[in-house]
Amino acid sequence: MLPYLYPFRKKLFQTLVLLINGLPSTAMQFKCPYQVCFKKIPDYKFLKTFGCSCFPSLTSYSSHKFAFHSSNFVFIGYSPLHHGYHCLHSSGKVFVSRDVVFNEKEFPYITFYQSSLSSSSSFSSLPLSNLQHVPHFTSLSPSTSLPS
Repeated sequence: MLPYLYPFRKKLFQTLVLLINGLPSTAMQFKCPYQVCFKKIPDYKFLKTFGCSCFPSLTSYSSHKFAFHSSNFVFIGYSPLHHGYHCLHSSGKVFVSRDVVFNEKEFPYITFYQSSLSSSSSFSSLPLSNLQHVPHFTSLSPSTSLPS
């Protein structure tokens, strides 16, 4: 697991369980556990990329009507109690919101916490030139003909 995701491993595993329960299985005649339990096909429209940038509506958290209604957050999972998304603010607070706009091409967590990540020596990125190529071997099936 990547070190910067370590504080959110519980939410990450909850998201994985949600995804696994929504995937079809050959053991259940290509039905997913959700479909077997609730007798309907699950809706996948609510699924979003873990760690992406999001902008939740903060009107219920605002102290007055001229306060900011949204800012850049990080999506860290789904709420098991509410129909909503868990969004992490750069201050470290987690907000639950149902009305969220997602940018699934941007992952701001590293930029939010770059100072704490730079002090950590366990996370280092390797340039691609240092990675070694692993050859791909194909398995050959045994010949069915007998040698004469």
